[in-house]
Amino acid sequence: MKQKLYHITFRLISAMFSNPHINLSPKPYLSYLVSSLLTFLIKENKDYNPLEHVQLAATVLSKALLKWATPTNQLRSDI
Repeated sequence: MKQKLYHITFRLISAMFSNPHINLSPKPYLSYLVSSLLTFLIKENKDYNPLEHVQLAATVLSKALLKWATPTNQLRSDI
């Protein structure tokens, strides 16, 4: 159940990053989403083998940084 919840959460965050109708440039929203991905990537989780979820979270984070990181919001330096 936990695995499915993580998978759905990553897909939802990914959809938000790729949706052209959502403006994530206000930094608090963008920072919260990126922070949630980083928290998962860094957090030690002993309940199951999170390798596939780590790969998915890293891919979503990479795409988010490529699309949304700018010198103005300094998102890359926050990571």
